[in-house]
Amino acid sequence: MTDQRTEPVYEIDLRDLADEGAGPVVIPDPDPDPAVETVTLPAEGEALAGDPPPGDVPALLEMLAHPRPDRRRIACERLGYQRARAAVEPLIERLQDPERGVRIKAGDALALIGDERAVQPLERARAADPDPGVTQAMERALRTLAR
Repeated sequence: MTDQRTEPVYEIDLRDLADEGAGPVVIPDPDPDPAVETVTLPAEGEALAGDPPPGDVPALLEMLAHPRPDRRRIACERLGYQRARAAVEPLIERLQDPERGVRIKAGDALALIGDERAVQPLERARAADPDPGVTQAMERALRTLAR
């Protein structure tokens, strides 16, 4: 006789739980593992404690080299929204980031800034990146720059 263990499966449509203006939805782990550290990440575009203010371009440029990918993503996003031309070269470097989310946000930011210096690096990233999601993001950025 084979021992068959079944794991509980939780399927929740988070849209059913969210209210306008409600905080984050937290679902407790039914069997927490004390060896696993839980980290609460901000919603997309939301600041973390200790983040520089959105208009502080030099601090955001420094944040592009932060060891945590969520910080690098936030920095890319903010620099893009600010159309920070000083960020073009550092954002081009982030197209090679080990984290796919950072590469995507860097491409998005370069598209928002709209600087032609980004075209060839975006084309190279599109051709070389093995992740289809990143490739699509680079294509989207290139279409935006072509307008």
